[in-house]
Amino acid sequence: MPSAVAFILHVPWDETNRKIRWTLDLIDADGRSVQIQSGPEGSSGIHIENEIEVGRPAGVKPGSSINVPFAVSLGPLPLPADSTFQWVLRIESREWRTSFATRPLP
Repeated sequence: MPSAVAFILHVPWDETNRKIRWTLDLIDADGRSVQIQSGPEGSSGIHIENEIEVGRPAGVKPGSSINVPFAVSLGPLPLPADSTFQWVLRIESREWRTSFATRPLP
């Protein structure tokens, strides 16, 4: 099944109109990068990086935050059953984590 990660950025007024670099990583319960087979001879971690620039709409008062919904679509992830994982979002020096678990096999 395809999957996605969604989040809402609350960008402070004074950080709008500039590029904001972000990364998203999937790690296992031991804190290691989840490796997915990327070809016949190797694997790679699930790591996404990009940047976003949030504009400041006309009339927004100084001190306000601009809320930006964001989603990253992913293809099917062949994750092991009955396991725990964390998505780690990093934006500059800040970090957020959220955990999820896969279902056990029937």
